[in-house]
Amino acid sequence: ADNRIVRASTLLSSAARAEGLTPEDYVHRLRNFQLEGGGPELTVLSNVLRRPISIYELDEQQPENEKNEGENVPQRLPDRYRIKQVGVFGDCFKDPCMDIPDSAVLSGLQPGAYSWHLHILVVDVGPGEKHACALLPQELEKQ
Repeated sequence: ADNRIVRASTLLSSAARAEGLTPEDYVHRLRNFQLEGGGPELTVLSNVLRRPISIYELDEQQPENEKNEGENVPQRLPDRYRIKQVGVFGDCFKDPCMDIPDSAVLSGLQPGAYSWHLHILVVDVGPGEKHACALLPQELEKQ
């Protein structure tokens, strides 16, 4: 059996040790924005929300036909970027609405506005600075 249960205090101690801090200092730095959250915090969030969270980044390996060619071509931002999944937290949680026939959440009243699985894109925006945003799944338009 796949046993991935960890006590919160053990997770905190492990995260603090990885940063060379005591658990108290680790929490203090998180609260005062002196330390960025990562895997341990996403694990806790997933468990508190009781739903899976996937983390994505921009895929640096864009196909050649999607890149700007030549030195004198002005760099324009593409209309679309490929993304890649770099982590999943809490994939053991299942959507409780899946067993409800004709659930209002699943009926398409707000297309793309609901996903049991949280999807978060993290983007480097500058030296030492990252931004995160939620992704709402939707079907791609056929071209």
